[in-house]
This record gives sequence, C-alpha cells and structure tokens, in this order.
Amino acid sequence: MKALVVYKKSAWELFSSSKDPNVALFMENSGRDTQFFEDSHRIQRASMETVKSALLESGAKINMLYRSELSEEVTKGIDLAVTIGGDGTFLETSHFLDNQTPIIGVNSDPSR
Repeated sequence: MKALVVYKKSAWELFSSSKDPNVALFMENSGRDTQFFEDSHRIQRASMETVKSALLESGAKINMLYRSELSEEVTKGIDLAVTIGGDGTFLETSHFLDNQTPIIGVNSDPSR
C-alpha cells in the first residue's frame, strides 16, 4: 500500500524564527505565551510520529509531504491519504485526490 501523509506546520514552526514584527505582534496578541506554541508544536510532532509509525508497521510505503507541496502529480497512484492537521489540511488535500482514494484526517493537536 502506498500512503501519502500530508501535514500542516505548527504556528511555532511557521512563526518562531520570523523577523517580521507583525508576526511577533500576532503571537503576542493571541493571548498565549510562547510556551503554548512550543507545547502545541511538540504535540503535533508526536501526532505525526504516531501516524508514521502505525503506517510503517502496517507495511505501507509512505511519502510525507507539507501541505503547500501538494499537487496532482504527488497524489497519483496512492492508495490512501492521511492528513495530520485540521479541517483546512483535510479539505485542501481532498482537492488533489481522485474520487476513489480514501482519506483519513487526524487532528494534530487534539488537546486544543
């Protein structure tokens, strides 16, 4: 079985190293401290490892892909799509699949 695993990047991953002052302002105005974003990032990474391990144990060949790298080319010939993120990751991935490819969504941070 060939599985495509599509994931989203965490807010921490996207924004933590940004030099843009608007990004720092956004994170500051979110009402959450940096520890919240770091903890959420770790939880999302753990979710990705859990999914990856389960698929590998089942004998699947997996391709892990950040959602912005999606294309019809990378989804051709897959037997299963698994998204790790939220509704947006699931919906975006669905637009690149044919009508016969099953898709499973995994909440990347179920504690939120």
